[in-house]
Amino acid sequence: MDLVEVEYSEECRSTGFGLRLVPATENGVGAVLVRCSVDAPDMRRLPPFQYQLHSLGQESLLAKPYKAIVAQLVRHTAFPVKLRYVSVPTACDLHFPKKSAKLNLKVQAHNDGRRLQISNYVKPFKTTSQIPSLLLGSHYIAAINGVPTQDQHSDQTIATMQDPQTYPMVVRLSIEQDDNSQLVQRPHLLARSTRLSMPLKRPAPPSAPRVAKRPNPAVPTKAKPPALPATSMDNPIELSDSSDDEAHVQPSPAPPPPPELSLLTRHSAVRTPFGVGAIVDIAHPPGRDCVFSVRLGEHMVGHFNRASLQYVHDVPCATYEKRRSKGQVLLTYGDIGRLDESRLFNDSILDFYFSYLLDTLPEPQPPTVVCSTFLFSRFQQARKAGLAPAHAAVKRWSKAGDLFATKYLVVPINESGHWSVAVVCNLRRFLQTDVCVCGLLQPDEPRPTAATCAACGRPRDLAQEASDGVCILVLDSLKCHRTLRTTKFLREYLQLEWDTQHRAARGPVVFSHKVLPVVVPPAIPRQTNNCDCGVFVLHYVELFLRDPPPITLEFLSAKKPKAAAKTPEATAAPDEPPHHLDASWFSAADIPAKRRLLQRLVRDPAVVRQHHGASMPAKDASPAKDQDDGLAKGQDEDAAMAHDEDAAMDEGDSPTDDEEGKLGPWPTKEHEQLDESPATDTSSVEMSVPLSSSPVPAATGPTEASV
Repeated sequence: MDLVEVEYSEECRSTGFGLRLVPATENGVGAVLVRCSVDAPDMRRLPPFQYQLHSLGQESLLAKPYKAIVAQLVRHTAFPVKLRYVSVPTACDLHFPKKSAKLNLKVQAHNDGRRLQISNYVKPFKTTSQIPSLLLGSHYIAAINGVPTQDQHSDQTIATMQDPQTYPMVVRLSIEQDDNSQLVQRPHLLARSTRLSMPLKRPAPPSAPRVAKRPNPAVPTKAKPPALPATSMDNPIELSDSSDDEAHVQPSPAPPPPPELSLLTRHSAVRTPFGVGAIVDIAHPPGRDCVFSVRLGEHMVGHFNRASLQYVHDVPCATYEKRRSKGQVLLTYGDIGRLDESRLFNDSILDFYFSYLLDTLPEPQPPTVVCSTFLFSRFQQARKAGLAPAHAAVKRWSKAGDLFATKYLVVPINESGHWSVAVVCNLRRFLQTDVCVCGLLQPDEPRPTAATCAACGRPRDLAQEASDGVCILVLDSLKCHRTLRTTKFLREYLQLEWDTQHRAARGPVVFSHKVLPVVVPPAIPRQTNNCDCGVFVLHYVELFLRDPPPITLEFLSAKKPKAAAKTPEATAAPDEPPHHLDASWFSAADIPAKRRLLQRLVRDPAVVRQHHGASMPAKDASPAKDQDDGLAKGQDEDAAMAHDEDAAMDEGDSPTDDEEGKLGPWPTKEHEQLDESPATDTSSVEMSVPLSSSPVPAATGPTEASV
């Protein structure tokens, strides 16, 4: 292991150590160097994330908690002092003493399944060893109990880890620097320092105590902003110190960089002298300023410096006016960029297509309501405080109509960066007064075949009872979301809605799993990557609403539809009904076709009103048509709310009239959020080169599994 000793002189009293650190382990022990702002010769040869703090003076720091190391360096005032760094390990062993139901490891396969990478460690950790930080490099499983895994398939390695005979188990990790590790490290390399990077003041000498002013209750006091967390992996800090001579001086903090500098990140939407494009790469040539590669069309990339670019990721681009309901959906350049292959859809895209779908379905259409994409996340967030706060957080979304008057209630679910959808069928049957509904409220009671119910005296609609059952249909293209969690949310939400709106007039109804059963089709088409979940949700809902299956008693009793075919290529016989919710429901080619359809819709002036001056060419070879329609400033209240989990999507200000005429075509390309360091070059465009005429292949995400 390489040991490097750096001596900090008396001059560092005023500057401090100038270190940016992150925890060395996932357990919060040790500290790893990210970079140093002090110009020390020995520090120049220490690459980021490759050296750990070894000792300060004669005191070892290897086994100290990260927070304790930070506090010690911040308070250190004795200079000169020697700080030693040791290279981080490139391999380690993780000891698992016993078999658990889950090892709390998230793994993914690479190189055709020949290498298994640990992409995340989930707490509580099941290993008794210190886990090296994922910032040190990519963690690959090299051996299990001394047996190399390089010649095994990833499925075989996972099976070995799940075998009880393997325990106690020792997993040998190989920590390597590759493209995946650079993607993880780059945001921390370029992150801004926190307020803790300011030099600390020595406590003032004792003096006569001041008499505290009595607060005036009539004058409201402003609440202090919450303090930034002192240490975290998402908030690396710079350490500095102050000398005794300068204790009475309060240095002024450096002015923050302009907001736009931190927004110019990889794959953000920017405006160039040649139109609007997406940043696809950021180069940092030695001795030169940053060079931004911007995709300007289907097969064209230009290279620019910072002064040539302007951030337009949140600039409005198009508005969809709802026709059968009130409101509109605003789409920004950032939203439209998500329609490209290998991009995850956000709430704006789903809201747009659901609104378009409801407007274009043929009449007469049974009463259908698509809930807000924020309903699930908002309810679950407020559910921690109880059912009453949870209902209060979302009840305004049901003011426009009665959910129990619908035949189909579509509820998009977003959790952990994944989309799924639940469809509650035939809720309107609970409000029927002209026919018997005893079978709904008492599903366990045997039902006679008489035309009139003996309990309530009302006539029975036998055809409706046979084909319009009430259920929750859950469609998940990855089987990622927990069905129990989804159905519990829906039953609680509908119970609260019923008790609020109908209990007084209709009486109590308990939405148990028997009254509102769940149906999970086992053989529907599913995605084979990690980016098409939103496309599948849109396609599931469209096909279901265009040709809904009958909710028969056999359908409900089996808790799943019986697929008539095992493969997508199979077709139904002429005398059989069409397949619903099975493997032959639709083909895999429908998913990329759905993306292309959405790309055409957001560029069609007959569908959306385009922003003034925003020319968005179609994907085919036909020339684009310039649109002069103005864009309304309004937006749906639902789409204006901040999304949870994956991703926060902040709203940007609308551009001025001068900016509107300069917006150009939007390219489509995969977006991944990466920060980059500021540059000061003011020169103009460097070059513009064409790419190959072959289409850009869609990226396919790695296979993931929880061990």
